[in-house]
Amino acid sequence: MSGVMGKIFNKDKEGDRSGENSPRNRSGGNSPRNRSGENSPRDSNGEKDRGFFDKMKELRKFIFTRTLPKYHHLFTPVDFSSLMTHNQTLQDLSAVDFSYACLRNVFFSRANLQCAKFKDVDAEASIFHNATLRECEFTGANLRGALLAGADLQSATLQDACLVDCSLCGADLRSAHLQTADLTNANLEGANLEGANLKGAKLTSANLRGANLQRAYLRHVNLRDADLEGAKLDGANLGDTIR
Repeated sequence: MSGVMGKIFNKDKEGDRSGENSPRNRSGGNSPRNRSGENSPRDSNGEKDRGFFDKMKELRKFIFTRTLPKYHHLFTPVDFSSLMTHNQTLQDLSAVDFSYACLRNVFFSRANLQCAKFKDVDAEASIFHNATLRECEFTGANLRGALLAGADLQSATLQDACLVDCSLCGADLRSAHLQTADLTNANLEGANLEGANLKGAKLTSANLRGANLQRAYLRHVNLRDADLEGAKLDGANLGDTIR
């Protein structure tokens, strides 16, 4: 990977060196045109910054599409929080393996992450608003305070995940696997949990107003102080729940 990174960041440097000894540079090094143009807008810091960010985009694309899925075990944990900020838009990241990475405060809003792997990631306070997360694996992930409102999490695996203070308003969690997940104080208002497996999950003080829990497996679930006003529980398995 270091060789590829070097090529990305040294591409322009090589071009600059190849032009140092050109006839135009030798003959015009002290020409009035050069002296008068030393502080021209073309050489401004803004142009240099744009070049830097172009290289960063190229590097990020390489990491996501080639390096990370194949070599993530060699350089974990990886911190992507500085590469993806709130003013950048992510598109297709389906099937990418982010396992064990640091993804705190990362912006994944509306991204396609279907079948991506987030096993044991630290994604605290990250934003997955309206993202496609079907069949994703979040086993053991830290999603404390994350925004997952409106996200498509059908058949996703969130077993043993930390979802404390997480926002899942209107999220689609049909047939999701949430065994022993911690959803303490989570906001699940209007969420669709039809057929989801929540065996042994903690839903203490969770907001489940208007949530669809039809045919959900809720055995041994802690529902103490949970708000179930208007929730649909037809066909749900509520055996040994704590209320």
